[in-house]
Formats: sequence, structure tokens, C-alpha cells
Amino acid sequence: MTKDGAALPDQLSEHDQSQVRDAYLKELWTSARDEMQAVFENCQGFDRVSSADEFAAYIEKCQVETTMPFHDYWIEPPALKTMPWKLLLVILGLPLLAFAAGLLGWVGGSAINVFTEPNWNLDTPFWMAALGLASSALVIFGLIKYIMRFGANAFPAPKHGDLPSVLKSLYLQQKFAKFVVDNQAADPQTLHTGFGKFLQEHQPENKDSPSQKPGFISSSAHGAVRT
Repeated sequence: MTKDGAALPDQLSEHDQSQVRDAYLKELWTSARDEMQAVFENCQGFDRVSSADEFAAYIEKCQVETTMPFHDYWIEPPALKTMPWKLLLVILGLPLLAFAAGLLGWVGGSAINVFTEPNWNLDTPFWMAALGLASSALVIFGLIKYIMRFGANAFPAPKHGDLPSVLKSLYLQQKFAKFVVDNQAADPQTLHTGFGKFLQEHQPENKDSPSQKPGFISSSAHGAVRT
């Protein structure tokens, strides 16, 4: 089980995913119950939700499976694995080649059998074609399963995707926007001095403090800043 604020590992089992989801939902209910009730109060069956556990169970029941990932803003492109297409084509091509060769031999042998050699043995090309066809079907089924599973892999965790980094970014975004507005007409010296004070007060390199607390939309709200 991952700790609050820690970046999630790249791969989680279905059980681990459920644990992380439920822990997040319970914390969301605990820290923003009024907001959650305002959002979900018109949803069917939500009138029976009155605790963090019931809220997590309600969301799990309504969950729709999807392979579309959700992350905060990417600073740099994620290191995604590529599909080994050449290897997959070779794996598929071998049984298809066996099927084609067997079919050609069987059809060609049938013609020879009819017109020139009545005793021509057709067993080998026939079974080669049948085996090639069956193998091709199994390989195609396996490749479809592999591609679907490959596409369902989670994106790698972003570099700054942990909760403390995201909250610090939101905090700095709001504080810096206010700083810009307040210093629109400032002369260079005043701006330089003011920005130095901004850095000292808000400590951009310290992601833990000061920062916005979880569950708050704005750092201007009462009790929203962690110092």
C-alpha cells in the first residue's frame, strides 16, 4: 500500500489498484464531504451514502473500465513502451506461410492427381495446410489478447506526479499570479526586491511548506495553507 502523497508505482495489481482507489475516495470524503454531497446528491442511490466506506463502495459500483489514463500536466513526454511489431509479424507470418504452402501443395497436388498421377499422395500438404490454418487462428487470438493487454498498461508515473508536488504547484500558481498583478507598474528595483521576498516567503524548492492542503480548491480559503 502506497503512502499518502507518494508517487504510484508503474505497475499495480488489480487488488492494489482497488486499495489505492478506496484509500483516495475515503480521504476525499473525509476532507471534502460537503463538496462531494453537493456533487453527487442527485445521483441514483447516493441518498444511502453516509460514510467514507459507503462512498468508496458507491464509486466502485459506478466505476467504468477504461484504458484512458489520467495524469496531471506532463512536463516532458512519458517514456512509453513501443509495440514490437516486427516480432509480432514474424510470429504471425510463420503459421500463415505454412498454411499457404500446404494449401498450394494440396491444390496443386489435386490437379496433378486428376490429370497425371492418380496415386499422388495428398495427405502431407493437406495436414500441413490444416495445421497451418489452426496455428494461425491460435496465433491471431493470442496476438489480439497481447495487444489488448499491452494497450491496457498504465502510463509510467510522471516525474512530479506525487501529491505534495501537485499541491505546491497549485499554491505557487496562485501566489505568483497575485504577485504579477500587484507589481504591474513596479520599477525594476522594486520588482527585483519584491521577487526576492516572494522567493523567501513561498520557498518554491520546498514542496512541503508552505503549500496548499489536500481537499481545498483555493489556497486563499481559510485554513487551506500548510505552513
